[in-house]
Amino acid sequence: MSYGTLLRAVPLSLLAALAAPGPGSPAAEVTSGRVPVDGGSLYFESAGEGPAVVLVHDGLVASDAWRPVLERLAPYCRAMAYDRRGCGKSDPAPEKYSDLADLDAVVRNTDAGAVAIAASFYGSQLTLDYALERPDRVNAMVLVGPVVSGMPQAGHFLERNYRNFAPFSARKDLEAAVERWINDPYLIAPGDAAGRARFGEILRADPRAIRGAIHPTLFRMQFWPSEKLDPPAAGRLKEVTVPTLVIAGEGDTDFVKRAAAAVADGIPGAELVLIAGANHLPQTEKPLEVNRHLRRLLQRGPSPGR
Repeated sequence: MSYGTLLRAVPLSLLAALAAPGPGSPAAEVTSGRVPVDGGSLYFESAGEGPAVVLVHDGLVASDAWRPVLERLAPYCRAMAYDRRGCGKSDPAPEKYSDLADLDAVVRNTDAGAVAIAASFYGSQLTLDYALERPDRVNAMVLVGPVVSGMPQAGHFLERNYRNFAPFSARKDLEAAVERWINDPYLIAPGDAAGRARFGEILRADPRAIRGAIHPTLFRMQFWPSEKLDPPAAGRLKEVTVPTLVIAGEGDTDFVKRAAAAVADGIPGAELVLIAGANHLPQTEKPLEVNRHLRRLLQRGPSPGR
């Protein structure tokens, strides 16, 4: 399937904005702010001007994981990465709140009628749910290592999570748990010392996901959206009508790669791309490659006759 077919519905305003100055363009200024939400506020960073692209992180590391992509998108659009509740510099998560309402607040804060969203892992689950609930506010999606509401979790995946969190949950040894995640063979590709160092820096700066492992409610807030889509997205992928690119690292777990393939197969016209030399965090490991595919998604114009 060609990208031209996949991307025929991308708005012309976004295509024009991404028609791209050269690679030598000066780096855009990164600014920060807060989005008011029910019971608190969400921290965000943004760069660039023009049509909006919102970047959504997963549960283990906050929006800093998207920073290399945000900086590289800035010459072509307005890129915005936010910290979800209880993550990064956003306010703590209350007992009850809505991830979908929070994402909607971020989207509305862009002052765009609809945005493109790039999201990672459980951020992709949230994004898919949002696209089904608010199709009028999403014009394209890039889903990195996605999971889907209503799709069963693999036993190996859950066991690995519990094993890596165990030093903190059993004896409150935060550094040992951080080291287990840093050295997890599926997160960062073997031999990528720079990517591993960057991941370790991000995780040590904000280890709240690990601290949440000792508290089931906080753990749920960090990793799973705060409400369940009914019916869940797993049986509704064919309802998605926006151009969608699914990305997975070649070295990620079989569970994640199978989920990515299922999402790409289920969404009409979706494209699946495997990133060589990347595991679970391609946006941190291979930001140039992820940025290239994201821009390629957004740059292709309407197909003939559209």
